[in-house]
Amino acid sequence: MVLEQYPLGLIEECADPRCGIACKVEFLSVKSLTDWLENRLAFYVSVARYVERPLLPVREFTEEERGQGLAALLGLGKAIVDGCTAGLTFEQAAAIGHSQQASGSPEVGLKLRAGSRFDR
Repeated sequence: MVLEQYPLGLIEECADPRCGIACKVEFLSVKSLTDWLENRLAFYVSVARYVERPLLPVREFTEEERGQGLAALLGLGKAIVDGCTAGLTFEQAAAIGHSQQASGSPEVGLKLRAGSRFDR
């Protein structure tokens, strides 16, 4: 009587020993059965209501922005190694990275391969 209120595909999923209720519930009761069925039904309803959003346009970065981003990445790496990332802003990480680049510090282990997607 309980199962006949639900779609056939959901009942088949429920009865499947690999992924059904037998895998999720140790002791089967009417309450656990209806809870499982209601949760799965709500999941499938939400999937059916899904509307794909349009993709955002790809943004091209300027050379200056790429340099600033690379410096921030290097600065973040240095801050992580030093153990002081709490409250670190993008600008602070970029400043650390710029100082690392200027000093040519061997601690910075990031090397870009020629022809990689980051080397434009």
